This record gives sequence, structure tokens and C-alpha cells, in this order.
Amino acid sequence: MNWNSFKSKFHKSWHKDIKPFIESKECDEIYKFLKEETKAGVRIAPASSNTFRTFFITPLDEVKCVIIGGAPYDRYYKDQPIATGVLLDCSITKQVTPQLKNFYEGIEKEFYDGINLNYVQDWNLDYLAERGVLLLNSSLTVEKDKINNHFEIWKPFISFILKEIISWMDVPVILIGEEAQFYRKLINATNYIYPLSTLKGIGQKWDTKNTFNYVNKRLSNNDLGSIMWLNIDVPF
Repeated sequence: MNWNSFKSKFHKSWHKDIKPFIESKECDEIYKFLKEETKAGVRIAPASSNTFRTFFITPLDEVKCVIIGGAPYDRYYKDQPIATGVLLDCSITKQVTPQLKNFYEGIEKEFYDGINLNYVQDWNLDYLAERGVLLLNSSLTVEKDKINNHFEIWKPFISFILKEIISWMDVPVILIGEEAQFYRKLINATNYIYPLSTLKGIGQKWDTKNTFNYVNKRLSNNDLGSIMWLNIDVPF
């Protein structure tokens, strides 16, 4: 692929590290597949302009933690893809999904045990991305109404990100769900990994296993501060 056509999709801090993959044959294969699918009338989420959005809003030199989850949302809402290119984010449709709701409630339970009445269950996760949390899907695209069917296609890209970039940074990595666990072996020796269960649908409680506290303690021990995991609406 032509790097000049892609570089505006990434924050400039990623350019030097991501360019080798964009110019690789593996990237050519990914985009050959996506173009053929689109030409055949297949609807793909997220919109192509948002495919790499998580790498644009979270600068590489500010990454404190990586969360890898499942595939992008494969559903559409009012004929718009829910997926935005940022894990769990629903800022296009402005409708909090059951998975995102469970994400919030699991973290609130861990830190506040149900007594925090001021945190915001926002559909927009830019607040976390801007705090140094790289919110990464285990594949960057998915076919409409076909759960996780592009996982194999994106393996080379996700593997490159983890092996060639993240593994050198010694940042904690949270793996949410079965697809994310596949990548555990790539960085098990270089990064501290926290495996968590899949975020389920309505009525399914999510056990965080105190992971977000552990991550903050690790960051503080490395003089990196900590992450405010919930968006708190202070009442004054």
C-alpha cells in the first residue's frame, strides 16, 4: 500500500513504527480482500475512514495501557455501523451497547462497589483514549451481521502491533474475551498481561478481577501515574 495514502489516518507519533507494515505484502493482502468484498456489495464496519481511528486519537508516546477486546460491533443502528474504530466506543450511534454498559458497571463495582452515582456511562470513549489507553479490537473490520468474521484477515496486523511495537514498551495489556487471548503468547514474556472474560449482553455481570486497580498500581510503581477509568461528573 502507498504510505502517503495512509499516514493521515495515524497520529504522527505512530508513523515511523507503523509504516513498515502499511508498505508490506501483508497489508496489500488485507486491502485486496476488503476492496473485493466492498466491490461485491458486502457491508463492512466500521466505515473505512474510521478503520485506524484508535491509532489517531491515542498517541504512541502517551500509551500507558493497551486493552484488546473482540471484533468491532457487527450490527448497524438506523443504517449506520455502531463500530467507530475504537474498542467498545459507540459515538456514532450514541447508544450505549450492553457490552459497554457491562464494561462501565464492572469497573464501577471494582472501584466503588455500587455507590458511585456521578460517573457517566458515555457512548464516547475518547476520554479513556486521551488518558493513554489504547482501545484495540482484535480485528479492525467485520462484515455486517457476521460476528468476528475478519479475525483471520487482521492477524498479521495485530501481531505486528504487539510484537514490533507494544512488546518494546513494557506497558500492561488487558485481554478481554476469547479472540484477544490468542495474542497472549506474542507478548507474554515482554508485557504484564491481565486476561479477562468476554463482555456479555444484558443481565450478564462482568468480573474485572480487580484488574484495573492492579494496572494503576503497576503504573504508579513505574512513576507513570494512574488512569481514571471512569468519566466522573463532579457535582460542583
